[in-house]
Amino acid sequence: MGIGVGIRYNTVDGDIAPRVIVHIDGGPEQLDVQIDLRPGEAYEVGKLLDAAVMDATSTTLELLPSQLAADLLEVGS
Repeated sequence: MGIGVGIRYNTVDGDIAPRVIVHIDGGPEQLDVQIDLRPGEAYEVGKLLDAAVMDATSTTLELLPSQLAADLLEVGS
């Protein structure tokens, strides 16, 4: 499964401002999802995703043995 993000702005199709497009590939079941957001909406979604990632990471690290948690933190560095 993959996720793509881009910008769409086509005045020929009647767009009056750029839109942020988020596309989630649904895999072999072809359950793709695409959402079009105004820039302000995309910003709010980004803030919500950031908070969720921080919560999930914090919870995961609390549950793992300390050495494994330290090793995981080094992967992205």
